[in-house]
Amino acid sequence: MSRAFVDEDAGSDETDGMHDIPLPLPPGARNYMTPEGAMRMADELRNLVDAERPQAAGALAAADPAAKSEYLRKVSEIDRRISYLSRMKSILSVVDPPSSAERVVFGLVVRVREEGGAEGTEGIDGAPRDIEYR
Repeated sequence: MSRAFVDEDAGSDETDGMHDIPLPLPPGARNYMTPEGAMRMADELRNLVDAERPQAAGALAAADPAAKSEYLRKVSEIDRRISYLSRMKSILSVVDPPSSAERVVFGLVVRVREEGGAEGTEGIDGAPRDIEYR
């Protein structure tokens, strides 16, 4: 059998199973964020595009064949995050925090006390923020 029309690389791509990161919002919804949340998202996107992606791509290009799949996966993960943040940015609506602090609402920062007595602050500033619920 002739190998002229056989794709030797078919099925060997380490990124075949990777899909876009789903948006945490329903279709058609806006991504409401405070100015601080929007700035953090923009900073992360800028860092990924300007620093992490070029560094990972350079490492991939310089890697020996045995390590290429690891670097390819890293580049693909960065690309997925860039795509996600770009989509979140495309539906962004920046909302100024309210001036009244009588209740906890979007845009406010509140002081919280853990069961053990440790205190900290939390802010409700937008969807892409990673929050750990216990």
